[in-house]
Amino acid sequence: PTLRLPVVVRDDDSTDVTLRLVAGPEGMALEARGKRGLLVWTPAPDRLARRRVFGATVEATDEDGNRAQQGLTVVVDGVLED
Repeated sequence: PTLRLPVVVRDDDSTDVTLRLVAGPEGMALEARGKRGLLVWTPAPDRLARRRVFGATVEATDEDGNRAQQGLTVVVDGVLED
């Protein structure tokens, strides 16, 4: 299974916002487009055998250099077999 999590930034006084994935498990990526993005991750089966809780941090930076970070925890509860 693949995680697809929308990311949305609210910054009313800036038009240019950069999103980036600061931390996350191997293979996690952030597809960023302005104030919106999509966090995508397909965990490798061998990682799930060792661990079921994963953390990630997304950072938004606006054109004035202001930054905000949001952390999240992904808990894998049950794995579908192919």
